[in-house]
Amino acid sequence: MGVLSALRRATSAALVTFALIVVTLAVGCARVGNGMQADLSELLGARGIQVRVASAEAPISSRAGYVVLADDARTARQIVDALGLAPLDPARLPQPSIVSAAPGPISRMWGIAGRPASLRLSDGGQFEYLYVAVTEAGQVLVFAEYAYG
Repeated sequence: MGVLSALRRATSAALVTFALIVVTLAVGCARVGNGMQADLSELLGARGIQVRVASAEAPISSRAGYVVLADDARTARQIVDALGLAPLDPARLPQPSIVSAAPGPISRMWGIAGRPASLRLSDGGQFEYLYVAVTEAGQVLVFAEYAYG
């Protein structure tokens, strides 16, 4: 019985240690994010648009997410013009999860998709699409997804 009891205690301690490691890694990864905030800032900065990111979220997937800008609709218009984004109907997006991830109802939206050259990153990466939205509350959101391969 003494050996069995010691084995149970050791197994329990190992499971607790493993759980703590998993939680620590998950929290660390969530805090680090997927790099989108920096890549979007670089992409826009190369076109003379300096943005102030209020928050970044990746609720869609590890390859996709959005940033909330601490800027107004004028900045949204600059992004639209610089990247040649076309007006979109949020109800007809091929990725409906984008609109559902937004922190509020979207009043206006523009975008570009299909891995355009304008979304190529300096490190060789590429965005598959980029959408700019303005919510009814006036928040400016930039949605993007890293292209595969």
